[in-house]
Amino acid sequence: MALDILLVYPSMSEGKKPKFTLPPLGILYIAAICKKEGFSVKIIDAESEGVTTEQLIERIVKENPRFLGISVMTPQIIQALEISKKVKERIPNTKIVLGGGHVNSVGKEIFQFSKDVDYLIHGEGEYTFLELLQKKKDEEVKGLIWRKNDEIIKNAPRTLIEDLDSLPFPDLDLIDLNLYRVPYSQHSKTMSMICSRGCPYRCSFCDAFKTHGRKARVRSPKNIVDEMENNYKKYGVKDFSIRDSTFVLDKKWVEEICDDIQKRGLKISWRCNSRVDTLDETILRKMKKSGCHVLGIGVESGSQEVLNRIKKGITPQQVIDAFKIIDKVGIRAIGFFMIGNPGDNPENVRKTIELAKKVNPDFAHFAICTPFPNTELYDWALETGALKNKHWYMKKVEKWMGYHLQLGYMTLPGLNPKQQEELLKKANKEFYFRLRYLWKAIKRLNSISGIKMNINGFLELLESLKS
Repeated sequence: MALDILLVYPSMSEGKKPKFTLPPLGILYIAAICKKEGFSVKIIDAESEGVTTEQLIERIVKENPRFLGISVMTPQIIQALEISKKVKERIPNTKIVLGGGHVNSVGKEIFQFSKDVDYLIHGEGEYTFLELLQKKKDEEVKGLIWRKNDEIIKNAPRTLIEDLDSLPFPDLDLIDLNLYRVPYSQHSKTMSMICSRGCPYRCSFCDAFKTHGRKARVRSPKNIVDEMENNYKKYGVKDFSIRDSTFVLDKKWVEEICDDIQKRGLKISWRCNSRVDTLDETILRKMKKSGCHVLGIGVESGSQEVLNRIKKGITPQQVIDAFKIIDKVGIRAIGFFMIGNPGDNPENVRKTIELAKKVNPDFAHFAICTPFPNTELYDWALETGALKNKHWYMKKVEKWMGYHLQLGYMTLPGLNPKQQEELLKKANKEFYFRLRYLWKAIKRLNSISGIKMNINGFLELLESLKS
């Protein structure tokens, strides 16, 4: 019996198995809804398996699916098109479908770079892909971009899914849970989750709204904890990584989730992301009591000027206050910081490094600001000349840290890409090689999980300091 659909998550780094990775939720949701409707589905997570492009293509050809779906973020687009070309040469009857964050940002532009892709899915992809499998006429499938002879047609957009509880849970039978690891996990089996879609904030560098919109839509607390309990009892998953852009938006909703976890007696750990302006001690204590042990915070910059420029909507003082409360409650904190934002210069980057040292999170992740397509930052970078190459993401170069993002680095007044890379290394060295930080790290060594967190964090640091 022919396979109906093979869903692929391409590798970020050719043939290199990453130390840390999480299950690809996008294709897992598509797989679950198609499988529920009776279609045969398989998944290949090339990222977690560390397979080469050629190995991946051989496996795709062997499966010979009716449809090949490829999930694409911007760093994966070159590999996705290479896969499409080689697969089409060998199994030309397979229909190739691209979806994901990059497709939602650039849309039909992809057809400029490939004659092998048959369909693009814009917006949320679950029902669009299902209708393709159900053999609806192309022109009737909302959310589809396709070719008709030499014409490129973009169908009407699909309405965003309002009732997220109606979606089936990601089917973990389709993946190998032993492939996945995160640096902060307290248990051997971990799973990612999405509890809401959409983000009301307007950070200029973020492209998430292109897929899920500006309005936050949430699953019911019961539905969320049902999924946790299902994965806990059926698959032995005891650690959950909530991938929402901002989990703590509605405190009452978060409280209900925490209360239900405790009511059911689920002995789990979980982590999430939030903003500094949505936190207080009461909600953090409730989260910790229900198993939250790590909280990721997007700080971005220590300069108010820069924070205003990127429309972050927070102040350095709010950052300081929030990290004090997080530390007081006893939740591990990860701070995310960027170098090379609009308005950045050596003085403002110094403010970012100093703020990171002041708030002293358990881990600090420094990165160079990169303008992704169809974001406000991207448009600004092109208009001002900070970014010279509009299609920087379509250039294949030697891999750096597993990505080809350095072509997207911006040239700012007094701060060129080379200087940004030097400041990135300086930030990591200054943050991690301090007595205050080392003492905090030593205090985490009172448990096996604490030792693991320190070792994994150190490995990440060494990776970031590579030339």
